[in-house]
Amino acid sequence: PATLPNYAVFHAGAEPFPQILPKLGAEAKGLLARNLSKTDIERLAFYEEGYDYLLRSIDVVCDGKNQTTKVWFPPSDGYPEGQEWSLLRWQESYGRVAREAASEAMTYLGLRTPQDVA
Repeated sequence: PATLPNYAVFHAGAEPFPQILPKLGAEAKGLLARNLSKTDIERLAFYEEGYDYLLRSIDVVCDGKNQTTKVWFPPSDGYPEGQEWSLLRWQESYGRVAREAASEAMTYLGLRTPQDVA
């Protein structure tokens, strides 16, 4: 587990996917993925760039220590702040279909642009 101080996770407007936004005093909770392969990173980039998300370096807290990592953020002119994000709610409502869509999207890696697939 890792936390991102002074950020929170919200729906991207009315969309069924999350976005991380600044929020003083909040803590966005997540996981710190380590030792990703070049292929793992290419697949993540292909998926996230379809929504115009940008990869930024930022400090997170993991195991009680600050650690610089990279996090996907929405575009600055992107989505309005939606309701607070709940992974459990998302899994119940969209999880199955989202996993199927992501699997299908990956079949276009190297064949189409991320924006064409999104």
